Amino acid sequence: MTSFKWLLSIFLLASTVAIAQKEKGYKVGQIIQNFSLKNIDGHYVALDDYKNEKGVIIIFTSNSCPFSISYEKRLFTLHNQYGAKGFPVLLINSIDTVLSPIDTYENMQERAGDFSYPFPYLKDEDQNIAKIFGATNTPHAFVMQKSKDGFKVIYIGAIDNNAQEEDYVSAKYIENAIDEFLIGNPVSSPRSKPVGCDIKWR
Repeated sequence: MTSFKWLLSIFLLASTVAIAQKEKGYKVGQIIQNFSLKNIDGHYVALDDYKNEKGVIIIFTSNSCPFSISYEKRLFTLHNQYGAKGFPVLLINSIDTVLSPIDTYENMQERAGDFSYPFPYLKDEDQNIAKIFGATNTPHAFVMQKSKDGFKVIYIGAIDNNAQEEDYVSAKYIENAIDEFLIGNPVSSPRSKPVGCDIKWR
């Protein structure tokens, strides 16, 4: 019985920790704190740099994740279509480069150059921004609107509902959220489950 109680207490502790970790990060409706990270061009980009935009689409991504790679073309479409409407794309790579050398800053520069990224691609070297946001996957999307108090989260989750085959997408979560916001409606689906590779933590 003593052994059982000990195992039960360990299980309950582990469950509590898991729940606490799951609840970390920004929630829909919260204001995002400003941050500044190094872009692949060597300059630092801050959230406050977007003060003249209506919002920002932040995507946590990586060079190594097949899901991130499959979404690459769609990110160009998002940026071109919604950047013109005041919602540009901003990519962040928070992957530990010891576990995934392909995600080093130099390899980020190479990939961005090879594919002519039209958006910033920032390195979250110490992984603090991913932890603050509560990002867990690549890709993991956060859409913010500009408000009088700062940037406020209006959507968190997946980009759409088919990570592997774009032709079979039937729900474009990010696009729907921004479209509803732009016409003055509340976002009807402010959350979805992010689908992709787990962020590799150091």
